Amino acid sequence: MLIGRLIQSSFYVRGAASFVLSLLAGALSLGCGSEPQGKTGGGTDHVDGQVTWNQDVAPIVTKKCVTCHQPGGIAPMSLADYATAYRYAGMMLAQVDAGTMPPWGARTTDECNPAFGFKDDARLTDEEHGLLSSWLDGGALEGPPRATPLAKPASTALKNPDLHLTIPSSVEISGTSDRFVCFVLDPGFAKDKYIKAVQLNPGNAAVVHHVLMFADPKGEGSKLADANGQYECFGGPQLTAPVQLLGAWAPGAVPAVMPEDVGIQLAGGTKIVIQVHYHPTRIKPEVDASTSVDMVFTDTTKIPGLLALIGNFKEANLDIAGGVGYGLLPGPDDPATGPAFEIPPNVTAHTEAQRFLIREPGADAPAALLGAKAFRIFGIGTHMHYVGRDMKIEVEHADGTKECLLETPEWDFNWQRVYYYDAPLASAPVLRPGDVLNMRCTYDNSMANPFVRTALDQQGISVPQDVRLGETTLDEMCLGAFGIALE
Repeated sequence: MLIGRLIQSSFYVRGAASFVLSLLAGALSLGCGSEPQGKTGGGTDHVDGQVTWNQDVAPIVTKKCVTCHQPGGIAPMSLADYATAYRYAGMMLAQVDAGTMPPWGARTTDECNPAFGFKDDARLTDEEHGLLSSWLDGGALEGPPRATPLAKPASTALKNPDLHLTIPSSVEISGTSDRFVCFVLDPGFAKDKYIKAVQLNPGNAAVVHHVLMFADPKGEGSKLADANGQYECFGGPQLTAPVQLLGAWAPGAVPAVMPEDVGIQLAGGTKIVIQVHYHPTRIKPEVDASTSVDMVFTDTTKIPGLLALIGNFKEANLDIAGGVGYGLLPGPDDPATGPAFEIPPNVTAHTEAQRFLIREPGADAPAALLGAKAFRIFGIGTHMHYVGRDMKIEVEHADGTKECLLETPEWDFNWQRVYYYDAPLASAPVLRPGDVLNMRCTYDNSMANPFVRTALDQQGISVPQDVRLGETTLDEMCLGAFGIALE
């Protein structure tokens, strides 16, 4: 079957503190902590040819930055107006030059040059970067007011959802151990629907570190749940295989929107199980009562769609073709006993590699897969934890040709998303039986990795530890996320 293993993943936030420190470390002297003064900061006389905030820079920042950098936004400072943006002018350019901001993990590298770019690329164009640089060089002038108002910042919220569901009861998270709690929701549909778009919304951001949503056509979750509609579910939702993934959220995620004519089937009468991974703050108890999901539906669809997580193989698969195995492959730091997903301490470039063979769907496959002969990839993402530094996904076609699908060489847990190919669905990468997915994850398990330092400090640990494949915060993963249209 195509999706032979649907692996539940473990997410956590590396901490806003490390993000703020990285900003401060890259800050330039201009404007840091100072208020606008005189013509440089607040002048209204326009100098011909001079790049100014109001005329040139504000439209760029509004389009590429203000979605997060606004009062009450997820970023640590606002860039929504000149007075506040001026104070961080040098910092803005330093982060753009470093490739840190705007956050966008998909890159073209010497190893990976995908056939297509990706939609909604948040990075500044060369022209936009030139304007920001010129504005800084010219004194970061405000300039005369705009004759026309700025466009509103892009919203990351799903527009006009047909259904909004919130977890049925609250949960208190305390102590020192991660918890996985499943909540049962009823969309209330007697007839089949097709999901066109889905967005999971974390409730209490202090403790919610990932959310997965599954179809429960047999109502098994209701039998496991207590009177509050929830049950503990470390390791998975405890539903009968094959388990169908309907949506996912991790830090930086955006709504999952299907291509035209593609929809994910939700059979009539199906319940929904939302699995939430909670990581305690170790400071005080926290309550989540508002994790929720928004969905857009259609009653019919032409092309069946599917979301899948592939990877996290903990051992080699004895199914060998041409002398090459599948599952977890041998690695440079493996123990003498054979391949193992283990990352030793103080190793800066440890790799774990895995292969997944595409087969024709068998009788045990999700119903949506039955009869499919090809699998068109319209979206793709990578997932690791705090030790991760780089992940690459490529397809090795049955004819021997290889095609790189995605590489995220500056992995940052705080900014995860699925990247959607900027191409017609008919041209998007395709997988067929006999093709192989190759996934390689690179890790830095040393104190040189600032995210390792942050995560260890949160746990009260001062030196790197052995890291293995697992569900909790200090474990690791190597996981690909795929949006698939079936042919």
